[in-house]
Amino acid sequence: MSYHESGMSKVSSMREVRAILYEYHEEDIQIPYLLAECVEYLIAERDRLREALEYAERRSKQIGETSNGYYERLADEFRDTYGHLPPGKDDPLRTIDRDILQQEWEEFLAEPANVRRAALQEAGDD
Repeated sequence: MSYHESGMSKVSSMREVRAILYEYHEEDIQIPYLLAECVEYLIAERDRLREALEYAERRSKQIGETSNGYYERLADEFRDTYGHLPPGKDDPLRTIDRDILQQEWEEFLAEPANVRRAALQEAGDD
């Protein structure tokens, strides 16, 4: 059964893109429609990967940024996200357990790598 006969309506993976291009490479009149779906999928994938890379870049140490400036920028983002200061910042009103705070900080620091890994895994699943 061909892709067209299967009734599938949207391309959702690189595997499908390759299958469509292989199956309809010469004779089918549906080629423009199917190619448009493939292109739409590839553009969406590009945008998703760009978003993941931009997030990871935003959370990385910037060119010319000092280590202290990098920590302060992350500390501000952590405070905005979690509502309290990260480890290493004096907080006389701290009400959170230090172990929980350390766990939150480590998860916060791991987020960019997790986003990159997820994007790479999704791109490689096909």
